Order: sequence, then structure tokens, then C-alpha cells
Amino acid sequence: MVMVKKGMKKRRSVLEIVKEIWNNETFNEVAYKASLGLVIVWIILKLLRIIESPLWQEMLPFAGLVLGFITWSNRLESRLTSMEKDLQYIRKDTDYTKKEMEDIRQEVGDAKHRLERHHLY
Repeated sequence: MVMVKKGMKKRRSVLEIVKEIWNNETFNEVAYKASLGLVIVWIILKLLRIIESPLWQEMLPFAGLVLGFITWSNRLESRLTSMEKDLQYIRKDTDYTKKEMEDIRQEVGDAKHRLERHHLY
């Protein structure tokens, strides 16, 4: 165990960082970020002419873009589904509130009618 002085942060291993990322994010989010990261690194290395490869190998990073797009669309779909459920809840709540307001209006009207009948209004 490494002793840490007061005020200093403990150094974490790469495995600990990966575990933290894995626990906090869904697989789609990790795959999306990883695929975009790999494509960006590949583009930089290609521009610096560090990578010189045949054409078929140059097309492989675009598979990463396709994977990134697929995972992004899955994330978007799950968020839209969640938003749809939230909107349904809001719609039900709004309908309930409208019904309650109608009941309140009816009760106020009845009370006003009783007051008028007894000449108190």
C-alpha cells in the first residue's frame, strides 16, 4: 500500500481508471468515446505520416466511425424513449390537473349559487 501525504492525491492505476469509467457509463457510451478517440488518434498519426499502410487497412478506422455512429444512435434512441415516457407522465399529470380544476370550478360555482340563494353574495 502506498502512503499518501496529506493534501496529495493517490495515484491510480490504469485498471482502476478503466473500472471507474466502466462502472459509471454504459457500454454504448464507452464504445462511442473509444471509437471516436481511436479515429482521432489514427487521423493525427496519418497526418504526421507515422502510419503508412495499404488502402484496405486505411479503411479500418472508418469501421470505428460506423461503430461510433451505431452506439450514438442507440444512445439517442434510449434518450428519446426516456423522454417519451416523461412526456406521457406529464400528459397524464396535466389531464389529472385539468380534471381537478374542473372539480374546483364546480365546487366554487355550487358555493356561489348557495350564497346567492341565501342572499349572502
